[in-house]
Amino acid sequence: MQCIKPDPMLKFNPDTFITLRRQYNYDKPGEMDSAIDVLENWIKKQEHFTKKEYSRDYLERSIILVKGSVERAKRQIDKICTMRTLLPKYFEFNFAEFEEYKDKFALVLLPKLTDDNYRILLAKFFCPSNELNSTLYFVYFKFGVMLWEYLKNHDYCDGIIFVADYSGQNILQAVSALNMVELHQLVSIGLQGFQLRVKNVLILSESNSVNVLVAVMKQLFPKKIADRISVHKTAETLQEVIPKEILPSDFGGHESSVAKIRDDWLQLCKKEENVKYFNEITKARTNEALRQSGKFNEQHLGTPGSFRSLNVD
Repeated sequence: MQCIKPDPMLKFNPDTFITLRRQYNYDKPGEMDSAIDVLENWIKKQEHFTKKEYSRDYLERSIILVKGSVERAKRQIDKICTMRTLLPKYFEFNFAEFEEYKDKFALVLLPKLTDDNYRILLAKFFCPSNELNSTLYFVYFKFGVMLWEYLKNHDYCDGIIFVADYSGQNILQAVSALNMVELHQLVSIGLQGFQLRVKNVLILSESNSVNVLVAVMKQLFPKKIADRISVHKTAETLQEVIPKEILPSDFGGHESSVAKIRDDWLQLCKKEENVKYFNEITKARTNEALRQSGKFNEQHLGTPGSFRSLNVD
């Protein structure tokens, strides 16, 4: 990869590529190629992997997203392949289902990066709180996993900032509709499987019950991330953290509305080349009969239900 290829949805800062390579000590000629060679050769030797061919661009992004560590990139690829095996239901992307529920929620990656090269992941519900249920949340979770698969293959960023817009929602109803086991599994997929590095978690809500949601999130995330959760009562205070140039028009920003960005994402992901990619990458799993059992127990036992021991940057 000599530069970042243009993307229909994701925009980059002029210096993103150079800055992140330099930040993780890959700015000298040949250094990234050597790291990719090591990762590529290691993947080919893993008998339990069902997929052993990845593009070099994909592998470079894998290295950058884990702060430049080839060893962490190895663990990340092993982990996400294992999760696709243990939790396959999250990786079955049903576009008819997404279309059916799309007017009730939005989960989007915003087009522009922050100045320090973080991508905004924004979540918002459009339906009343009493319409939220476990089925809707599960469709919403799967849409998020699809976006993370796209991010892994196309984005070049230093991590994400998560914005959860619960303005106008009854927090107690919204929380009570959650399936907590599935929510734990989703967060585990994001933090362990994709190794998403979360800089901040920003909740937008004017509700006096927002502390209930904060308490739930603090149980979900490792302490390092939990300490970065903040509540904003208005879009104006959110703008103090995220520039208007990045935010959707719903939040007083300069970008398209959240609904328009959501529709654009859905149409992009439905394109033939992306559907083909999703079908291929979701088959990148593990054959656990071929894995050394000791290593499986050490690295993956408890994946579906517990992730409190994670060290996430």
